[in-house]
Amino acid sequence: CAYRDYDDGGYQTIANNTFTKCAFNAEYWDTASEFDPSTNYRWTAGTAGKYVIGANIIIDNVLDQAVVITSIYKNGSAVGTNSNGLQGITNSSNGNPDGCQVVAVMNVSATDYFEVFVKHTHGSDRSWRTEYGNVFYAYKLIGV
Repeated sequence: CAYRDYDDGGYQTIANNTFTKCAFNAEYWDTASEFDPSTNYRWTAGTAGKYVIGANIIIDNVLDQAVVITSIYKNGSAVGTNSNGLQGITNSSNGNPDGCQVVAVMNVSATDYFEVFVKHTHGSDRSWRTEYGNVFYAYKLIGV
């Protein structure tokens, strides 16, 4: 099962300091038809196994010293060792679009589902958009 997903609808607004679910609405590939690009914007595992799961989100024009957090949720809840879930954190340093990625190897049961959430501390709403290469993916590891 492998897919790479990206936003294909222009902009999505991300409210300040609030985790917002990323609405990935198009696919590069989805070999097992496990991603929902129109309703829940999430990947549901069809088979159990060990997977590499990751996401990269880039937000427009984040102020210097603002924080961008990308977090992966499993079955509707944050996963990982802290209250914000399995996440990547970055600080903006130049006021340009700023990206944040997270990648992990996880044990997954069939029917587990995964979503991507993002938040920032810019001070007002910001957006992410198609051409920046925002992605969400899962690859099953074979022979592990």
